[in-house]
Amino acid sequence: MGFRPKQNKMDIKKAEEKLKAHIIVKELRDMYMKEKYRNNLTFAGGAVLDIIEGREPKDFDFVEYSSVFEELLVTNKYNFIRETRSAITYQKDSTIIQLLKRGIHEFEYKISQASYDIVIERLSIHIPSYDNKILIPTSFSKEIALDCLYRLPHWNKKGYQIDDITYKSLIDTLNVKNKILPIGDINS
Repeated sequence: MGFRPKQNKMDIKKAEEKLKAHIIVKELRDMYMKEKYRNNLTFAGGAVLDIIEGREPKDFDFVEYSSVFEELLVTNKYNFIRETRSAITYQKDSTIIQLLKRGIHEFEYKISQASYDIVIERLSIHIPSYDNKILIPTSFSKEIALDCLYRLPHWNKKGYQIDDITYKSLIDTLNVKNKILPIGDINS
């Protein structure tokens, strides 16, 4: 596979303005800021990039939140959907909120660690990953390598690619020899 990085140039201020203006982000911020406890309230991953790149997120994954936020979701008619080993999910109309049980440091790619703190209205993003639309693993541990390979199609759909050497390194981390993994073309 040929790898040709794209050159988008991240404008942090413009990206923060898009995030701040998003209707769901505004609703959640207004709801949360009415309370006197204003701890960090941070969502991360694909939703951040979806908003910046003009797509509607399928869900919002919160990595920093307080019990007050969870109570506010219920008070504001978000319905509890399920709890799994990785998240607690709430929904109101078509808006899905997931309260993740893992920290952002456990996300598979540097771009997936993109986050936006609703309280202080601040974006944190790995700019080289964004500007070049490339997937850079956060670690080459077996667990992260497996997550990287599992999530590769998801990020490919968003336009992010992985180079052949990095892909091979992920495979080598898992000690997969002469096997084809069921993930299809690495950059399709």
